[in-house]
Amino acid sequence: MLNLPINKSHRIARKGRTTRPPKKSGQWIRKEKRRAIYLLDGCKCRLCGKTEVELKKAGTCLSLDHLVLWSDFGSNKVCNLITLCMNCNNKRKDTKLDEFLVGKSESFIKEIVARLAYNEKDLAVYKVAAKFWIANGSDIHSYPSI
Repeated sequence: MLNLPINKSHRIARKGRTTRPPKKSGQWIRKEKRRAIYLLDGCKCRLCGKTEVELKKAGTCLSLDHLVLWSDFGSNKVCNLITLCMNCNNKRKDTKLDEFLVGKSESFIKEIVARLAYNEKDLAVYKVAAKFWIANGSDIHSYPSI
């Protein structure tokens, strides 16, 4: 079993949220924060490595995945979210984080541990870039520089 640095910032108290998932996919987090997390992760799936452009050509897209599952009251903070493509996200389903990391590369596990310790304030520069990108049409072929 891995010793992952999961603490209360990765979870929401039961009284603070119902167990129901969001109404529609993509509506549980603001557009600029979603795009900022994609930028933080290099606009690619952190598991298979496919870029947003490659995924769009294949008819799929990037998504955000909770490290501590939504069903386990995982929070929507950056330290609990990671960019995965829809295929990798669907393969994970409701697998607990410890089980999900079994057999994964050491570098991927290090990325997850680093994300669990990520400070929300450090996302500010990515949010600025994301707002600019969204305001200018979100052209996925011209990534903003950070």
